[in-house]
Amino acid sequence: MKKAQGLPITTIVLAIVGLLVLFVLIAFFSGGFGKAARTATQVSGGELEAKITNARNQCSQLCLQASPQDVPAQKVSVYCKKPIWIDLNGDSKVDNNADNPVTKETGLDGKGLSGTCVEPSDGDELLCCWQDPIGSQCPGVPSCF
Repeated sequence: MKKAQGLPITTIVLAIVGLLVLFVLIAFFSGGFGKAARTATQVSGGELEAKITNARNQCSQLCLQASPQDVPAQKVSVYCKKPIWIDLNGDSKVDNNADNPVTKETGLDGKGLSGTCVEPSDGDELLCCWQDPIGSQCPGVPSCF
């Protein structure tokens, strides 16, 4: 009787591990991990939370500038009027219901005028410091409206 020759199990396991390492190296050097990390961040909401935190920090600075002013000046201050774009739905577009929308790149509308905050409606992503989800409170400024 002849015995069949076969590969030892350890050789098969080593070949599988080697292929896995090869795929990982290819993904790493081709940028596949970067895409996966960005997707994971977007899915987890980390990117949105980072933007909201950044907006809150910016609003704290704007609050410090508005606080020493008198009430009429506070109501037209940058804290009360400057919209901050936060992409709430992740589509990379400014969604708002204005007839003359403000662009995220310039902060200006189609007529070259600076955007101002209004009461938000569904889909608005141009938000002022005091609007949700930013919700930055400025104790020195009683009300923006």
